[in-house]
Amino acid sequence: MEQPGGATLARKVDDKSVKSADQDTEGVPVVALPEGEVSWARRFRSTWIVSSLEGLRATGHFDAYQAHLGPHGEEILNCVAGTWLPIAAACDHYQACERLGLSDAKYAELAKVGSKVRSQWNARVIAELKADGATPWTAMTQLERTWRRAADGGAFGAFKLQQTKVRVVYVGCELFDIPYFRRAVRLMVYFMCRYKGRDANVQQQPSRASGSVSYLVDWK
Repeated sequence: MEQPGGATLARKVDDKSVKSADQDTEGVPVVALPEGEVSWARRFRSTWIVSSLEGLRATGHFDAYQAHLGPHGEEILNCVAGTWLPIAAACDHYQACERLGLSDAKYAELAKVGSKVRSQWNARVIAELKADGATPWTAMTQLERTWRRAADGGAFGAFKLQQTKVRVVYVGCELFDIPYFRRAVRLMVYFMCRYKGRDANVQQQPSRASGSVSYLVDWK
């Protein structure tokens, strides 16, 4: 299937297991996307879900969230941090979150509460971002590491556009078709790219293909 700009997207019809990594790769690769095809994400870390549930409970949105859950509700509500969930269950969770229609302010409040679980899980990543000699470019390799820990499949890439500007790209995960999840990842990119108190700006770009997203990131 031909995509805007000449990129090509390929899926197996039988099991939807692969997708090409040919995306908008303008710029100098900092973290290159894998060549050829990338396996679609089949599983997702429950830690992200547990963190989100913590935030929903603390901010009073849990009952409404439960009412929007689909067939994987029991599996989601009984999961514990550090395990794998089928990608369908993760989609069920984030679709239920999307149906809440939270404003950016309400979402930021929820994410702040849920970040406690994520901070513990990403303790090593956070330590490296705070280490002497770390720069915003350090965050690119840490974002790639974070994705490999979060998803069983899919891929991350980063492309330097200017000295303080980069495009980050995620491919091969149907969670990116859910606006709530794209917003969650955008906030994660923002916090990881803030350089020792300096501010960063993260803007989501129009999607080039199903299961993908890109953000333009710059910092002062």
